[in-house]
Amino acid sequence: MQKLNRVGMVLVIIASLTILFSGCSKSSGPAGATGAQGATGPAGPTGPQGNANVLVDVFSLTNSQWIYNSQYSLETSNGSYTEYFTRYHDVTDSAVTQAILNTGEVMVFFVPNPIVDTNQWAPLPFQFVDGSNIFTYNIAFETMPYTVRLHYFFTQLQSGTIPNLASFDIPTYKFKIVVISGTISTAMQQTGIDKSDYNAVSAYLGLASHHALPDGAGAGRN
Repeated sequence: MQKLNRVGMVLVIIASLTILFSGCSKSSGPAGATGAQGATGPAGPTGPQGNANVLVDVFSLTNSQWIYNSQYSLETSNGSYTEYFTRYHDVTDSAVTQAILNTGEVMVFFVPNPIVDTNQWAPLPFQFVDGSNIFTYNIAFETMPYTVRLHYFFTQLQSGTIPNLASFDIPTYKFKIVVISGTISTAMQQTGIDKSDYNAVSAYLGLASHHALPDGAGAGRN
């Protein structure tokens, strides 16, 4: 009898433990209702434009690469124009399509004084008055499908001797051609970017990665 009682007590204990652990087991309740949509947070600052629609050429030109001669002209009245003879250089650029000329934009910058500051980029057209006040140095550009033509010439301000353009030794300058699509050109205008300010243009278009592109006309495009 005592043996059976001990067995019975063991069975009672096992049954009690089973009930205890069963009562402690966890079960998932039904899913609650979806909460209300939270308020929209403030808009973040506008980031710089990507380079997908920005194409760049960086190259240097030496004196021998400027050809004599071409003309840089302005129509001053109906059927009449004024022109300057120039030394010129044609840059072949497949990014300068007719569509870009119609709706996009081509900008050209150069380093005017690499002896003093190789990081100073000035926009074209560029004019600088000689110390004599007799003439100005001029660098300008014009665009045609798949071509950017650079011009170098002098304009006389008053009587005096000006350099002979055909034999003048033009310093070596570095140039940067920036071609952008019409959508980016419009966005720059709407944002109020000063396109004559290279630093503003560079920051907006993210041109920092283009500063170290290799020299050679057409070699720097990406």
